[in-house]
Amino acid sequence: MSILNYKAIVGGPKGDQGPQGIQGNPAPTPLKVVGTSNIAFTNTSTTETNTLNIPANYLTVGSNYELRLTGSVVKTSIVNSNLVINLKLNSTNILVLTMALGTATFTGNGRGFEVQGTFTVRAGGVSGSLFSELSGVVSTNKPVTSNITNTTTVNTTIANTVTIRANSSNANTTGTIRAYTIKEVF
Repeated sequence: MSILNYKAIVGGPKGDQGPQGIQGNPAPTPLKVVGTSNIAFTNTSTTETNTLNIPANYLTVGSNYELRLTGSVVKTSIVNSNLVINLKLNSTNILVLTMALGTATFTGNGRGFEVQGTFTVRAGGVSGSLFSELSGVVSTNKPVTSNITNTTTVNTTIANTVTIRANSSNANTTGTIRAYTIKEVF
């Protein structure tokens, strides 16, 4: 077990290392990135949010991360359009969630959306793997969940970068990411 990825040891009086970590070394603060500024997006200029930088050899089997993204989307034309959310690892899509917006317009403040997801490391090493899942809903529309059955290959021995990207599928559909988090949960 890596000291860097150490979470807690439970045991008797001598075995319980608590928040001090192994042999008195402090337990690390879980990794996280938090977006607090509005980020506008369209169909042509997709914006990647801040990144979660994961150090080399930090990802271990069972490492679990969650993400949450909220925002709003505006449609000014009666045309089919989608809101597309990408979860990327080192600039490669590991998951794409497409939420159909239909043909109705929603102007003014638009409609709010929320996306939640997780990714979990299943194997470590140069040919490690992780499994990711996203679900999302746009205001009054039906919720959508990704239907992923395959894992994604990840090299856990190198530094990895996780990003979220949002865009629309039509020029008359724009949006704003209001807030997001990507954080290590265990």
